[in-house]
Amino acid sequence: PAAESFFDPSEDTGSGTVKTSSKISETFAATVKAGKKAKGTITVVLAGISAKASGTVKVLKGTKTIASKPLVGGKATITLPKLKVGVNKLKIVWGGNGAAVGSTKTFTIKQLK
Repeated sequence: PAAESFFDPSEDTGSGTVKTSSKISETFAATVKAGKKAKGTITVVLAGISAKASGTVKVLKGTKTIASKPLVGGKATITLPKLKVGVNKLKIVWGGNGAAVGSTKTFTIKQLK
């Protein structure tokens, strides 16, 4: 308020939820042999709490979801569909849950001829 102005002081109480952060890791091989599909485990870790992440993780190529799987104990093992020959830029997306905000991780897999 401006100096010498009149105002009514007020108080209130409220509650809110503070969510922790999350981090994604993955174990996909950087290079996949010709004719083979990439398989790896995605792990979502919640910062500072013992609870395990829940919900579904998705693997995207561009804006298209190429694989998704529910997390069990914060982990999901996924076999990706056959990728195009060359370097494929992929993104893992986890949308979060009641305890943590979502996160993403970008990685590449080189599919050999």
